Amino acid sequence: MFAFLSLFGRDELIGGISFYQKNPFVLILTLLNCTLNYIGLVFIMALLKVSDAFTVVFVTSLRKAVTIILSFVLFAKPLSVFYFVGSIFVACGIYLDIKSAQERSKYHREVDQNNV
Repeated sequence: MFAFLSLFGRDELIGGISFYQKNPFVLILTLLNCTLNYIGLVFIMALLKVSDAFTVVFVTSLRKAVTIILSFVLFAKPLSVFYFVGSIFVACGIYLDIKSAQERSKYHREVDQNNV
């Protein structure tokens, strides 16, 4: 809300409205993006209700990895050594993310058992 209100003080809201008037297709894409993000969040919250945090983190991390792989399949790019180094960093980040979620889940189970 604060970000929206700050647009008034800098006259950026008028510029944004003008941009969307000149490019109505971009407005449609923006609304579609917002709608799909909302639907994705609803699915993540539903998954969180029926499973544990580890599963949710694993699914979201897997989605990121699949997105990167699809990016290479769908959009031809010249491969360089930097892509492989970056892939190693991404894989390590996903591993650490999953490991962290496992540790948090284990910690919460132990705390819950101690409080009973």
